[in-house]
Amino acid sequence: LETQARHAIHLAKSGIRGLVILGSTGEAVHVTTAERKEIISRVKHELEKAGYPNYPLIAGTATQNIDETIEMLAAAKEAGAQWGLCLAPAYFATAVSQEGIVKWYNAVANKSPIPVMIYHYPGVSNNIAIAPSTFAKLAAHPNIV
Repeated sequence: LETQARHAIHLAKSGIRGLVILGSTGEAVHVTTAERKEIISRVKHELEKAGYPNYPLIAGTATQNIDETIEMLAAAKEAGAQWGLCLAPAYFATAVSQEGIVKWYNAVANKSPIPVMIYHYPGVSNNIAIAPSTFAKLAAHPNIV
């Protein structure tokens, strides 16, 4: 936690204007749900202490089901993140349709306490590609940014 917080402060001091915590650089898959919340909370606290109040924090919330994703988004908000980064569910990649992606993101965004960012990263989501037309449909949702 100390190292993660020091690194965040270093990045803020270096001019980085926001951070993704628990993204796809490897840390998220190696920690528990409780540890995820603790990491976000500690980074938020230490940034505030270092003179960076309201520093933009985006929390990775990659799960395969809607309810767990919403739980992670709620925990991220409680810990101090302002946005949630959500990968498309890709476990059953060959069965995923663009319509299914729209329904999944809308279901998540309808209940998320923070704005949802669509994380399009085929390399870590079983090669699921989100079509530009799907992004256009999802952009109409008021809680998807």
